[in-house]
Amino acid sequence: MTRKELKKKIEWNRCTNGALTNAIDFICPFDWHELRSGNRKTHLKNWRAAVMVAYYINGDSMVKAASYVDKDHSTLVHQIKNVEAELFTCQYNVIDKVRLINYYCVKAQRKYCIPTKLEIKRA
Repeated sequence: MTRKELKKKIEWNRCTNGALTNAIDFICPFDWHELRSGNRKTHLKNWRAAVMVAYYINGDSMVKAASYVDKDHSTLVHQIKNVEAELFTCQYNVIDKVRLINYYCVKAQRKYCIPTKLEIKRA
């Protein structure tokens, strides 16, 4: 599954990397040290996968997205295949977390953006 297809299936809205990091800090129950650990508990593993997939969908390369949690890009490829399986079986363990991250990311980005008023004048 390509990045574009994944974005469409998950309904991802693009945001800045700073807003994405802030959203992960706010919503994720684990700190970055725990996400980078080798712990294999299911809840932690799902959050780690959600963080990698979120950064990848947002526009980072596979290597960069996986490096946020100190994993190899092949781990991200495996997680993307797992997300495809979740879409097929409707058991959204990782997808729900990715959508939650995106919700808070967009919400935080709108909070800090200053709305401007555009006016087009006709001659």
